[in-house]
Amino acid sequence: DYAGAWRLVRRERQEAGTVEDFSDGNGPIRLQAACGLYAEVAAAAQTSAAGCLEVSDTAGDKPTAIARHRSVTFQPPTGEPPHTALCLDGQLLLESGICGGRFRETWARIDPSQESVALELVSETPSRGAKREGCWVFCGSHFARVIGLATGQGLVSGTCCGSLRQLQRLHGEGAVKAELQTHYEATFGSVARP
Repeated sequence: DYAGAWRLVRRERQEAGTVEDFSDGNGPIRLQAACGLYAEVAAAAQTSAAGCLEVSDTAGDKPTAIARHRSVTFQPPTGEPPHTALCLDGQLLLESGICGGRFRETWARIDPSQESVALELVSETPSRGAKREGCWVFCGSHFARVIGLATGQGLVSGTCCGSLRQLQRLHGEGAVKAELQTHYEATFGSVARP
């Protein structure tokens, strides 16, 4: 049910008292494959990520508990568990933080197709030095690719802290930006049909 192409339309963060509205269509895109792999592209805020969705078994109409295991993220790890609750409401996907309910996101399906294909990066030729991970997900007529350093490697994925801004204060803005530009990629687009 969660497979498909989604666009974030609203994000609420309790601890910051903020609401982000993306009803203009400029929100992050998440492509979720039926096998669990996902790619999320949010180029403007440098919050793209890729990984695997773990869905718990639930009964009835209760929200489904999930965990997003990120193999690549453009943000440093915070050390917080990525557990959330999902609930489908027609063409909307409602996602909220389980631990304290600190956030709530509303995603809208952007393609009626739930057909999906996912490819996981195993190796690169020619070698780029540091090993990168990531995936390429196709859902309906949309595709997304997110690639970056593996968890624990480099400054971004190897430093546990609260935000990218905090990481830049710790290691220098130039060093962090250079790593993101050299080792990280996020792409989203539509497949043209012949």
